[in-house]
Amino acid sequence: MKSFKTKISAVAIMMAMIAGSMGCQKEEVLSSTNNGSNISHHSNTEITLTTIKKTRNQQEDDYMNFAKSLSIVDNNSEVRNFLIQKALEQLNGDYEILYALVKGHIFSDGVSFETKMIDNSNATLTSANLAQYPLLSINMPVNIELADSIVPFVVYAVQHDQDLMYGFTNQQQSFSISGINEPSNPYWVIRDNERYNDDGTLVEGLQDAINLGLDNAENPYADMKNTRAGRGQGDKEILWSFKVPDLKAIESWGDGCPEIKVTAVKSANGGGVLKAWQLAVYKRKVYGYASWLKEGTKVCDWILANQGTFIVYTIIEDDGGGTTSTNVTVPGQNGGPSTTVAVAGRANDKQMGTQTIFNTDSYQQYNLNLFSFYNQNVY
Repeated sequence: MKSFKTKISAVAIMMAMIAGSMGCQKEEVLSSTNNGSNISHHSNTEITLTTIKKTRNQQEDDYMNFAKSLSIVDNNSEVRNFLIQKALEQLNGDYEILYALVKGHIFSDGVSFETKMIDNSNATLTSANLAQYPLLSINMPVNIELADSIVPFVVYAVQHDQDLMYGFTNQQQSFSISGINEPSNPYWVIRDNERYNDDGTLVEGLQDAINLGLDNAENPYADMKNTRAGRGQGDKEILWSFKVPDLKAIESWGDGCPEIKVTAVKSANGGGVLKAWQLAVYKRKVYGYASWLKEGTKVCDWILANQGTFIVYTIIEDDGGGTTSTNVTVPGQNGGPSTTVAVAGRANDKQMGTQTIFNTDSYQQYNLNLFSFYNQNVY
């Protein structure tokens, strides 16, 4: 028996040395045996085993330590299944969990989720420092359907749309992964939730956008109608459909589904915001195709005295942050002076384009670099 144990120890040491000497994770399969189940993560060329950069601020340190602790805790099938089920509830329209809402959950061993996270953090996490991050979330933006059969690795991000993210395998090996190219395996992503305000409320208008996306979930693709021949007095102005040709250009896979906000600015009476709203929110895999996605939001009944001869649309992708504003320049009517209108936004917003629509336009489709939309005057 002693000889058998010695052989096992030698094999374990050799395996650890081989794993530690590998610079790049290619076709190796990393597996975890837990509660009798053997589930593997086929990393292929998605990740590169590497040392995580040493220059970090406090939030990066805390999120890194949180990710590493989760890579340990998530090896427990009860914890993993709990998190998957909470993510599938889609509390805010995405597969995302606010840590503050689940930290107190008690598992069958009588230990809370937060206690498990702290106990496995090598004394790097405390309740006090985690409480500093009310928007800390655990997100599985892609491939959640595989999470029952593959142990997710864990990555973290403190900025939106990072080109490169770092994380940990379920064996606590550190790695880097592209934030641009979508992986084929499931990953937990530790980051700030961009759909909530600091007080825990959803961003204004987002719930309606989530509901519209859910209503259209079975068939999100729009029926197109040729209805435009200029905007007549009293005609409806309806943003009927939209598409995002290259989703990863506006929202990395680690940030999940995009939150696209449109603000329509009128040109009459010195300008002003006519309407601001969030477009329908769909699952990430729906975006990026050539098909047009359903929207159907009425902007106004076009009356020249109220809206003017043109409307300026500005489109942003909402990435959170503090409240701010962006100035939109509205050209003057009939050769008059232009005016500047302040459009409310948030600090991390990504500008997707601005389009001026004249009431004499006979066409319906408007193509910007990152965004296209199609307007109609009938439902």
